[in-house]
Amino acid sequence: LLLPYLRRDLRVHNGVVDRIVFALIRPDSGAMKLIERMRVLYPSAIEVRDYTQERWTAPPQAAAKDVSKNRMASLYSSLNETGTVYLKIDDDIVYLARHALAELVREKLRRRCMFVSANVVNHAILSAVHQDRGAHRAFEPPNDFQQDSRQPWLRAGE
Repeated sequence: LLLPYLRRDLRVHNGVVDRIVFALIRPDSGAMKLIERMRVLYPSAIEVRDYTQERWTAPPQAAAKDVSKNRMASLYSSLNETGTVYLKIDDDIVYLARHALAELVREKLRRRCMFVSANVVNHAILSAVHQDRGAHRAFEPPNDFQQDSRQPWLRAGE
């Protein structure tokens, strides 16, 4: 689901994304087919880095002693180009609003915050923010609700 949004936001489509780095941790065959298709369509914009356990040769005890041997630390420390804004987007994202990536980059460039986050629903930290701001409201079925009914649920207390 994520790939159409990434394609839409590529620089070649007047977006803000110059390059997509796919960091392979536990890829499945379906993901690999999609990534390969993206590589064919946008060869100069796609980079694939293999961080799978099979390719990563450092034994776990070495990673505990030397952070440079940790595959995730290695991934993040390798993303260090001056003047570049990096966006981390997990592969389970199902929707990205138009211009969301541009807004994230714009906010980061304002230098008001060290980290900038999207408004992620069902996120461990942001759920508390949503609840505090009233974005999450309790809903319950109406009193005469039938199991196979398409009746809308009501806000609690209505």
